[in-house]
Amino acid sequence: MEAGGLEWEGDSESVKSVEHHRTVRNNQGHEETTVTRQIGDQSHSLTTQTDNNGVQQRVEKFVNLDEGKLDEFENKWNKQYQPAVPKLSGDETRPHNWFPFDKFFK
Repeated sequence: MEAGGLEWEGDSESVKSVEHHRTVRNNQGHEETTVTRQIGDQSHSLTTQTDNNGVQQRVEKFVNLDEGKLDEFENKWNKQYQPAVPKLSGDETRPHNWFPFDKFFK
């Protein structure tokens, strides 16, 4: 089985927040992806299982969080805890493989 993932962890206002992504695949074409977001002692996990025919099944898990408060939890995450992606400006908008040919070959 192959496993891969991305994890972000940060502290904001002395409340620990974590986002964890985990994907596992086997050689029969089954895949399971879990995304967990945690703020303090509350967390929400969404696991998506995909079989070799592409049929998906989703399972949610709530810890110290009522299902009815999920929208509030997600809004809080998006406003306060989601890692900021820096905006590109100037030369940073060019592709990573950009080369200034015009400066060397006129």
